[in-house]
Amino acid sequence: AFLSNELSNFLYKSAVTPDFTALGTTVPAQILEWNYLAAGGIYQSLTLSGTGTLNFAYKSGDTIPMTFSVEPTVCTVQVTGADGTVLFDASYKNLNTLSLRKNTVLTFETKASWTKTEGCEAYGEATYVFTANLTAPAEFRINTSEIYRGEFAVVSAINIDDVSKITFSSSEPLPYIPKFSKSGDGVVSALIPVSYGCSGTSYVLTFGYGDVSQTLGLTVKYDKETQGYRYGYKDSSIDVNSNLFNTTYTDVQVETYNKLVKSICQQTSGDAMFDGAFLDYEDKGVLQTNGARLWLGFARNVLIYNGKTSTKKSFIHTGLDYGVTSATAIDVPALNAGKVCYVGTDDVLGKFVVVDHGCGLRSWYSHLTDNSIVAVGDAVVKGQSLGKTAKTGATGFTVEGRIHIGLTAYDQPVAPYGIWSDGGIILSSFDQ
Repeated sequence: AFLSNELSNFLYKSAVTPDFTALGTTVPAQILEWNYLAAGGIYQSLTLSGTGTLNFAYKSGDTIPMTFSVEPTVCTVQVTGADGTVLFDASYKNLNTLSLRKNTVLTFETKASWTKTEGCEAYGEATYVFTANLTAPAEFRINTSEIYRGEFAVVSAINIDDVSKITFSSSEPLPYIPKFSKSGDGVVSALIPVSYGCSGTSYVLTFGYGDVSQTLGLTVKYDKETQGYRYGYKDSSIDVNSNLFNTTYTDVQVETYNKLVKSICQQTSGDAMFDGAFLDYEDKGVLQTNGARLWLGFARNVLIYNGKTSTKKSFIHTGLDYGVTSATAIDVPALNAGKVCYVGTDDVLGKFVVVDHGCGLRSWYSHLTDNSIVAVGDAVVKGQSLGKTAKTGATGFTVEGRIHIGLTAYDQPVAPYGIWSDGGIILSSFDQ
């Protein structure tokens, strides 16, 4: 009777349950049902239950060796990510096809079975569970390989724990060092604006983090003919009366304005707050019922006249001027979500508001008739009113019935045309 009792299992070699090894460590079964052939041709059963799971660490690209002391008839592995997404569900022999790019915590559930055959010494099934902290190398991507001067590209990266440790160099001088900020789940991004004064060139951008050094190419084209009146780097003119010119655009006032803009751009910008396409004031209902006409496009060389007399002064237009035809005050909406970082008055800009959208991107709303609606620190959503404008009552150096909308990346004025559609600012995505 003893030889057929489960207490006699240590007498039988087939009673020894299979060992499962993963990443060089024996993993105990969480559930195991094992049947072995004992005396008299009777199968004895063992049922084992484990507690807890083992935790491993491994680098992306490493193999995940799994071995058994007794080869199972069938063995499948299901791998789930930290969010519960199933990333792999197949034979353990195909586990080398699992390719992951992001730092994450993975859960491995391995199910093995040993089929009962005639005269076999043992059969059964087992489930093994363990977790692994995946450490993947940093990876950088650029959202476009080609832009026009006055535009900006976006470089995004994953597997970055400390953005201050990202290194950067460029084959051609840039007036700034890209600053990375959080822009998504596990993703950081930095803007690469190119001045409208750039003559067109090719940049080789090198980013480093830890053991990773990666180069990205960016070609800058000189002009964008398809933008027509919006964007041509051509001469335009503005006719202002001598009183307005002498009270809002003296050399001292222009210098004060430039210093103010620079100081605002040097403020610390937060993580990305924008989402999707930015508003286009020419669209119906955004600023006015029938849309607002764009009077003066980005980067135009504006010649200043007093009637037919040239003042012999000019400036490069750093934004967009829209015509306002409403006799009553109308709302000026935020181009996208962000946080108000400046509200004030300047002789050149008049009453104005600046919104920080994160990642060093800011939008500027100038020549307002009223900017008392919001305050510094206010969080705003796309379309929320920042101030008022009307056909009359414009402030600062401008003509009546105009409102100026600008966009800066760091301290570089940039064209907004490319972020009106196609999802807005396209941040590189990284698949698992």
